[in-house]
Amino acid sequence: MACTLSPDVLVLIFKHLSVELDYESLCNLGLTCRKWRLLSLPCLLERVDVSSHNNGRQPQFEDPDFYPVIYADHSWEYRQLNLIARQRAFIRLLTIRPQLATYVQSLTWTLIWLNVVGDVGLEEIEDEDDGLTEIDRRTWEVLSLLTNVKYLDLASLHEIWEETYVRQNPTILFPAVIDLRLLGWMHRGLVGAIFRSLDVRNLARLRLDYLNDEGALLDQTPMSSSLNHEFISYTRRTKGALDHRAQDLIAQDLCERQTSGEAFIYPGPMWYPLHLLVATTSALSSLTYLQVKIPPINPSIDARSYLTIFRATAGVLLKVSPRLQTLVITLGEHASVYTEKYSDCATSRSRERNENRPWYIKAAAMFLRQIVEALDTGSFPHLTSLRLEGFHVIELANEKEAVNAQLDELWRLIETCRFYSSERAFTKLSSIDHRRVYCGHNKGKANTVAFDDLVRRS
Repeated sequence: MACTLSPDVLVLIFKHLSVELDYESLCNLGLTCRKWRLLSLPCLLERVDVSSHNNGRQPQFEDPDFYPVIYADHSWEYRQLNLIARQRAFIRLLTIRPQLATYVQSLTWTLIWLNVVGDVGLEEIEDEDDGLTEIDRRTWEVLSLLTNVKYLDLASLHEIWEETYVRQNPTILFPAVIDLRLLGWMHRGLVGAIFRSLDVRNLARLRLDYLNDEGALLDQTPMSSSLNHEFISYTRRTKGALDHRAQDLIAQDLCERQTSGEAFIYPGPMWYPLHLLVATTSALSSLTYLQVKIPPINPSIDARSYLTIFRATAGVLLKVSPRLQTLVITLGEHASVYTEKYSDCATSRSRERNENRPWYIKAAAMFLRQIVEALDTGSFPHLTSLRLEGFHVIELANEKEAVNAQLDELWRLIETCRFYSSERAFTKLSSIDHRRVYCGHNKGKANTVAFDDLVRRS
């Protein structure tokens, strides 16, 4: 009886199973006969999820002292053991039958690259394989075939500095995307390829979740943490006092020199995609959902990166005001601002209380001020959902910290903002974040003698 069903009815059944995410039944039906396989295959490949970064907290790995909360979207260690095998199977399938790539409408993928044998945990992991396999080196080729992907959720959680292939992505990637989420630490070439490929006039949803720039030397190889710490000159403990001055941003000419390989790219929160959106001449009137989540402020990161991402977020907010319906802004907060128990070292407690805490408050106040000003300046006729997290630290400021962060002016701006109400308080929601801010890879130390002149120009 089943074999007499018309192809149209069968397709409806297969689509229903795809919507319900019942891939096991869909696979079994595809094995019934050749006809059913051909009809079910487009539905089977319509939504591809070969990822680990949406698994949430990993309580089995948590340690109350060193790792109070472990997130799967924070490290490649917290993943399914068969994830790499599943990714290789998908790549192998599309390598053999590239015509199937047109069926993929939604892709959720975690870039990890290297396989690890054995248990996955916080302990030292051994038995890594010898590197990328032949099928791994077809990854970019296969991903470039996915020209019909409209929903893209892409995370990059690897810390691979010696394998050049992982940064040799195509210049055109996912041109049909209208719903985009990027997470983790990525190299700027990958982010630039995605944003330059898609048509921003059609972009409906954008989520940048704790996106970090891994940094780069002139040859685009990633920067080490030791090199970052040695040469970075604009930090909290040097000359990097946060304020509104335009010269404290990453200037356009520096961005261009970074892109052309004439200046270093320092690791830190990635402002680059927002910068591209602000700079584009195309209208962003189709964007209805905007989410920007920024990792906690780190004294070892170039302060200009934070200043730039604050300003760029406000700039994008103004450009999307005609159609925006939902806005989510999150700034990660340090647990140390809420407790004195985070360290047994008196020197560390003193530094956190007297140096870093005022800096966190000032940065949060600056970011919130720019968001509130953008909300008051733009039209936003359709904005019905507004959620701001991570600005609660402002309410904890003492008198000296309040003066330093100009909080009196900020409170006046907040109270007069048309989107503010007691139910929609801008500083009530905390966002304690235990994610490690990416400061560069920790393998090896480059010879820095040849970099002195370049540092001055970077």
